[in-house]
Amino acid sequence: HMTARFYFNTLTRVISERFPDQRWQICHRLDRETSGVLVLARGRDAARVIKDAFAKRKTRKSYLAIVHGMVDKSPFVIDQPLGRTLDPQARIQLRMVARDDHNALPAQTQVVRLGELITYRSENFSVLQCRPISGRQHQIRAHLASIGTPIVGDKLYNHGDELFARACDEKLTDDDRERLILSRHALHAQEISLPNLDGSTLAVAAPVPSLLQDFIDGGMVG
Repeated sequence: HMTARFYFNTLTRVISERFPDQRWQICHRLDRETSGVLVLARGRDAARVIKDAFAKRKTRKSYLAIVHGMVDKSPFVIDQPLGRTLDPQARIQLRMVARDDHNALPAQTQVVRLGELITYRSENFSVLQCRPISGRQHQIRAHLASIGTPIVGDKLYNHGDELFARACDEKLTDDDRERLILSRHALHAQEISLPNLDGSTLAVAAPVPSLLQDFIDGGMVG
């Protein structure tokens, strides 16, 4: 979506230019560096049906994430309410954190490790399949960080306010890039299924980007 900072290089802008005579609506959101499947509706009627399906949890989303650390192969659920950070000293106030108070919203994410661990620079990494049961802002990123396995390349949830601010200003240093390992965070919306207008189920999958697949395969990292 267009913001004060980003106007031209947004999906809503590109869609409006490519289909000037059609009223497409984005039905959910992906974070800026998250790749993969995004659902749009052509027209208000379709948008109403699809957004209702999201609200009533009739959709099913599957994400691939590469994280720091060792995650057990057994499937488990992260069940931690999320809310905005309460740290008044935090420079970046949009970070979501696990909280246990009346202002936090319930959030659950199903997690399972895919395959064997990856070792790089003498550090272990895990490749995960994550299925969000709820749909909170930054949910998968915040949940994985809360259990000590942050997503590789996640500037907001793994490297602190100062590095995140430098990334927003496009002023990352060589040391910053070395710490990040990847130029974007390693979260990919791999598959989504939702009810179609005719009652069938529509399932769409997006191939894993080469940058992430190369890391998984032990190839070039950049």
